[in-house]
Amino acid sequence: MGFQIRDAKGEAIAINTLDKEIAVLWGVEYHPKNYAVENSRDHYPDTVNGSIDYADQPNWYDKIGYKIHSQGLSIQGVINDYKEVMVDHLGKKYKDGSVITLESIYPKVMLLLNTWLNKGYTAHQVD
Repeated sequence: MGFQIRDAKGEAIAINTLDKEIAVLWGVEYHPKNYAVENSRDHYPDTVNGSIDYADQPNWYDKIGYKIHSQGLSIQGVINDYKEVMVDHLGKKYKDGSVITLESIYPKVMLLLNTWLNKGYTAHQVD
């Protein structure tokens, strides 16, 4: 199984095109050999552990693509899946008084998913 993201016209968008768009949206450098990750290298300390943390962070393809191809979720379905996991916390308050939302827990993932919805993109599980 695999997945496709299709534009508002129903045409499949190449994964490398999506990856470039995501890198720009997330403000990270595009690497043609690696999928975009949420945080750039300079987000982590210049230490062995910082390098490990950078290398170990999941990319969009593994986080979001997996939910689409393994479970057949739509873009809204992916959002709902994140919501289901955090349902007991949403709407409550952080110590600073701000309200807990999916956007505060998963800022870049939610930015991506909401951007795709606003562009009229759809997710499809494919063989």
